[in-house]
Amino acid sequence: MNASTTHRLIASLADPAERGANIGRLAEHLRAQAVFVFAPDRDVGGKLLPAPGFPATLPSSRGWRELLARALTVGTHSAEVAFPTQSETAPAVAYSYPGVTYVVVGATVADDELHEQLAVTAPLLAAALRAETVAVFARSEIEIAKESVERAVSLTRALDRARHEAEHATRVKDEFLAMLGHELRNPLAPIVTALQMLRLEGVSEKVQGVLERQVAHVQRLVDDLLDVSRITRGKVELHKERTQVASIVHRALEMSRPLLEQRRNVIDLDVAEKGLPLEVDPVRLAQVMANLITNAAKYSEPGKRISIRAKRKGGLIQISVEDEGIGIDPTMLDRVFDNFIQIREGGLDRARGGLGLGLAIVRNLIDLHGGNVRAYSDGLARGSQFVVELPVHTATADIPALPKPVLPPNTTAGMRVLVVDDNSDAADLLGELLTDHGHAVYVAHSGLEALQLLAKFTPDAALLDIGLPVMDGYELAHALRGSIPSIRLIALTGYGAPDDRRRTTEAGFDAHLTKPVSLSTVTSTLDALLSP
Repeated sequence: MNASTTHRLIASLADPAERGANIGRLAEHLRAQAVFVFAPDRDVGGKLLPAPGFPATLPSSRGWRELLARALTVGTHSAEVAFPTQSETAPAVAYSYPGVTYVVVGATVADDELHEQLAVTAPLLAAALRAETVAVFARSEIEIAKESVERAVSLTRALDRARHEAEHATRVKDEFLAMLGHELRNPLAPIVTALQMLRLEGVSEKVQGVLERQVAHVQRLVDDLLDVSRITRGKVELHKERTQVASIVHRALEMSRPLLEQRRNVIDLDVAEKGLPLEVDPVRLAQVMANLITNAAKYSEPGKRISIRAKRKGGLIQISVEDEGIGIDPTMLDRVFDNFIQIREGGLDRARGGLGLGLAIVRNLIDLHGGNVRAYSDGLARGSQFVVELPVHTATADIPALPKPVLPPNTTAGMRVLVVDDNSDAADLLGELLTDHGHAVYVAHSGLEALQLLAKFTPDAALLDIGLPVMDGYELAHALRGSIPSIRLIALTGYGAPDDRRRTTEAGFDAHLTKPVSLSTVTSTLDALLSP
């Protein structure tokens, strides 16, 4: 055996590009049946695996298992192994060095001479195999990391799509609620007007009361829908002023009075007239308190007590509304302020009326004021308590009491009024009521019809619906103002958000009334605009 050739062939095994061919040449040079190369398992200690780039298929046999087990120890080890098939055997010698093991099968050369050659090149091959193993694992980790990044990017895109779809769905829902509220207000307007006519005609007070309560209930539902829509779209503007808690609570009680009287609730009021200053939007905060009071009444049996308390606690004012009603299951306490959530009793199919929006409106309006609201209950049939916390207003000056509203005297009877609404029921009934009130009224159901009426009379004021077909209320207002500069323009519309009011003001309207509207509101507005 040529020693230099043996050395060259063994050394060439360190080159990954050459080892596949040279391992066969080495076996032929050694006059062996085959040569195998093993390396320690990188992850599992006490195990040899075929080294990268070398033959890896061996017949399974006890001889091979015992030889590779002994080959874990540095040195020379011999055994009979199955080769080239499982039914045949051949002598094998394992030459084990740190990091690499050679197994020569069926060789006829001297063991000592080959051992010397292998020992010289073993460190080089062991180092090469370790580097390759590290590189293979690094490439695998890079591939895994790359796949993870791709999955993360894909997931991020999916989440973005889901978020955009959710935002779109929310926007569509809010727009739908706003449109639904507006469309519901349109039929409510003639209904309210018709009820006022029935009262004037002396219809049964019992029947009148039933109709008025039910219409008021529908109107509250519509207002809740519109409020939720405005809040979720960020359309609510607060008009803050200094006031006392007592003023807010009294206003809320007045708003809640019809339901409280109907259910004969006993009000236990402990709110000081002074010493509890706030800087809030009094209309919106009164709405909050009215929602909590009516909620307490709805979920209590008739005649039960409702306690309303207010006190200072550090830099906060706490206002609580406590009832003796059906209570709240502990699992629901965190959800009662969500949209469309209602408390149900003992398996009943529905709650006690409403859309489940009152408490959601409470939470959102209190959040806008920089406060917080919490619900407490010891469980079903144990009553409930709602606590609102708001920052104390720090100014020391006394807050003036709100003056009592004084209705202006009727000074405008006999004025010429134009009513324009494509809802013929609403326009005709309002026209009749204003005529009964002493005004000369002309009714039109479109902008073009209204302009044609100018040939017959010159109106002092015009009540205009905004959502008119063909020529909308803004265009009609511009045309009327161009023909009659002194005319007073009143928007009578189902749209009542701050943006809607701003737009009517910019369009030249003198007043903005939101449907449904009472006759007294219409006449007082006319009085205010047309009084000399």
